[in-house]
Amino acid sequence: MSQSLPARDLIYFDFEKTASIASQLHGGLQKEVQEAHSDSGEVSAGINIQFLNVGSKVADSKTRLVVKSIHHDILLRVEETLLSEALLVDANNEIEPNDDFVDAFHSLLTEKPYVRATGTCRFYDFERIKTIVSGINDVLKFTSLSAVDNLMQGEQYLARELGIQEMEAAIPKLKSNKERRAKKKEVERARADLDGIIEELVASVGPTRLPEWQVKGIEQFIDLM
Repeated sequence: MSQSLPARDLIYFDFEKTASIASQLHGGLQKEVQEAHSDSGEVSAGINIQFLNVGSKVADSKTRLVVKSIHHDILLRVEETLLSEALLVDANNEIEPNDDFVDAFHSLLTEKPYVRATGTCRFYDFERIKTIVSGINDVLKFTSLSAVDNLMQGEQYLARELGIQEMEAAIPKLKSNKERRAKKKEVERARADLDGIIEELVASVGPTRLPEWQVKGIEQFIDLM
C-alpha cells in the first residue's frame, strides 16, 4: 500500500450504503482496478567452442496483470469526492469546540448532508426514542403479563389451582343441595383469593398503562431537545 493512502481501523463499515453513494457521485460503481506491470530482462544464450566464445543476448519481457477489488478504498474515494463537492462537514476542522458548538454544528448540517468526525461521538436518534415512547404501554403490558405467567407456572400457584379444581370436581358428588352450595362458596372464596394474589403481583410490577397525556407529554419534550 502506498504510504500516502490513509489507513482506517473500521469497526463497522456499511459497504452497501457507501457503494450506493459512490455510484450516485460517479455515475456508476467501479468494482475493480486492473494494473499492468511490465518486467523486462535479458537472457544470455551462446556456444562455447574451445577458447572461442560466440554468443548473443535475447530480450525477454513479461507482463503481470494485477486485479484489485474495490472495497475499503471506496470509502476514501467517496470522502474525497464529498469534500471536493462541498457536501461533507469536517467537524474537527470546521467547528470550534466552544459553547456555540451545537448551534454551529446544526447550522452546517442544514447545508451539507454528510459528516466526518474524529474522536468520541454521541448520536441521539430522537425519532427512534419517540417511536419507543409511543409503544411504552405495550411494553408495560408485556412486563405485567410475563410476571403473571411466571407466577402461574410456579409450584405454589399450581398446587392451589389443583386444589380448587378438585373441590369443583367434588361438588356433583355431594348428596344434598346444602352441601353443594357450601362447597361452591368455598370454591368461589378460594378462586377470589388466588385472583387477589395475581392482582397484587400486577400492582407490585407497576402500572400496566400510562395515561395518554403522559405519553404525549414525553413526545413533546423530546421534540424540544
